[in-house]
Amino acid sequence: MPPVRLAVYGDLNLNYVDGSAIWAVSLVEALAGLPNVQVSFFLKAAVTKTEVIRPILDLPNVQVIPPDPNGEKVLSPPAALAAIRSHEGTRPYTAVVLRGFALCRQAAREPALAGRLWTYLTDIPHQADALGASDRQEIRAIIQASRHVLCQTQQFADYFTSIFPESRGKLHLLPPMIPTQDTDPAGEPARPDGVFRICYAGKFAPLWASREMLATFKDIQQRHGKYVALHVFGDKIHNPPEDPLFKPDVLAGLKKTPGVV
Repeated sequence: MPPVRLAVYGDLNLNYVDGSAIWAVSLVEALAGLPNVQVSFFLKAAVTKTEVIRPILDLPNVQVIPPDPNGEKVLSPPAALAAIRSHEGTRPYTAVVLRGFALCRQAAREPALAGRLWTYLTDIPHQADALGASDRQEIRAIIQASRHVLCQTQQFADYFTSIFPESRGKLHLLPPMIPTQDTDPAGEPARPDGVFRICYAGKFAPLWASREMLATFKDIQQRHGKYVALHVFGDKIHNPPEDPLFKPDVLAGLKKTPGVV
């Protein structure tokens, strides 16, 4: 039996440690664990740091495909789809898994991909009144072109199907791919140093209340001192033009707040 060939691409940069990058690598790793599957993982930008992508670099059935050095250094949605079509050649991919609204919107306009798309949408308005008529029209086109529409939580699935009932039958949950643990964390003994450690993993953005998180931890740390710590995993900090102080405030909070690691 010929192998199942899957193409995976997300409108994300694996040189940053954030949730979308972890999602992409985790998905590729999970798909590669299925029998008789070959994965072509297309990159938006050439990798300069391997912290995120390292788990899949040596998988025998995963091909990591960077941008063409003679083309765009950071792929636009049209360039990314052109790269997928170019590598497809005479052996069509069974499915093309895409993440990102602009990317999926572009893919829905390409007849050659219709019926093979597995689309994952996170960057769309999560309030019905924020969805304009053009957004709704484009999302309906994505649904029509997709074989499967993937979402992260049941709450989002309920919201999505309430607005787009035509997605029923195509919508599937793809929750975070977290490895199972051999031990119960609740049953682990307390650390001998008595420090209460809080962990945050992801990006820093205004909508994520990142500045407020750091300010809240600073207040907690001032009250409890060395007995509380915040461990941060992530280095993608948004720099929104409408809030020029956001990035400096976050950097200052990360560097100057006692207890932040």
